[in-house]
Amino acid sequence: MKPNETHREGRIFARGKRGILSIAWYDDEGEHRESTRSTDPRVADKLLGKKLAEKGEGKVYHAAAKRITVGELLEMLRDHHEAEGTKSWRRFEQCARHLRGHFGAEAKAVGITFSKLKGYVRARRRDPKRPAKPATIRLELSVFAQAFKIARQEEKLAAAPEFPTVKVENVRTAHFTDIELAALLDRLPAPVRAVVEFGSQTGWRLQEVLSRRWSAVDFAAGTVRLEPGETKSGKGRVFPFGKSPRLAALLDKQRQERWRIERERGVEVTHVFHREGVPIRDIDDIWKAACRAASLTDRRFHDLRRYAAMRLVRAGVARSEAMELLGHETESMFLRYAINDVPMLERAVEKLAVLDASSVVGTLKRDA
Repeated sequence: MKPNETHREGRIFARGKRGILSIAWYDDEGEHRESTRSTDPRVADKLLGKKLAEKGEGKVYHAAAKRITVGELLEMLRDHHEAEGTKSWRRFEQCARHLRGHFGAEAKAVGITFSKLKGYVRARRRDPKRPAKPATIRLELSVFAQAFKIARQEEKLAAAPEFPTVKVENVRTAHFTDIELAALLDRLPAPVRAVVEFGSQTGWRLQEVLSRRWSAVDFAAGTVRLEPGETKSGKGRVFPFGKSPRLAALLDKQRQERWRIERERGVEVTHVFHREGVPIRDIDDIWKAACRAASLTDRRFHDLRRYAAMRLVRAGVARSEAMELLGHETESMFLRYAINDVPMLERAVEKLAVLDASSVVGTLKRDA
């Protein structure tokens, strides 16, 4: 096909003395141009045909796409999460800060390639001040990938780069034993001890516990609820504390304390867990001090979910029921939390020993 010739809603033309061919095609926004970096008409014809075919498939090309910057890309993502009411945006913003710092807020989004993303991984791993862990790098890349996805959904970009895979092998296995948990509870002040005890019994996440208001507690039904939108999965959850004397006593004690403060001070106590009527927002410093006092290292509140999962398994609770109580959506995730419980396994082996003692095989072995 000759330069300057029209080709199905597009055209091929030569620019400059070197005869490099360019293509142009049209949509509702007007004309879009792209260099073929070749003087071969066949190359230009093939590229134009590809662009027109993609246009026919509904892909939209914007003249402004090449001007979209990394900073603008991340702002689109922020706007999206604010509109969705995402609770974890603070962590996303930390990721965005690293991405802007490496690539530059003014860098063009279309210039981000697989090779440059691999360079980002290397740079984060080798940071002389604070090398990033694989899980952190993977999260940062997933945030960037989501930013590109949102831009494509909003028809600001026509394509996104391929992202490298970062292998993570840091599945956490730390958990509490009954003795360790008792030692920790003994070293906590009463308001925080109630939080930790409730978390160890229910396996609920820290913010799920701290955010509980009295409106979520039904003493008549013996239930405490997490409403849809208050959980990580977005699904509601209920825990029937009325069937647990220990939990029922704990919540009743919190209720008695609530009534005392309201009666003495004339103020409303809205949250189940509080310090003299003031909602508890954070327990980090108190938690760390109590762990040190109990000689416990590398322990987090989230490890109580693993402790709760182990207790449910030990009690013989059906896996589906345990998953419902803890809020796990998949068996693989539940099994990550319900790690081997040595006392339970020991009891299982003892049962095998009893069976072995009474079996033919066991008899033959003793005779030998």
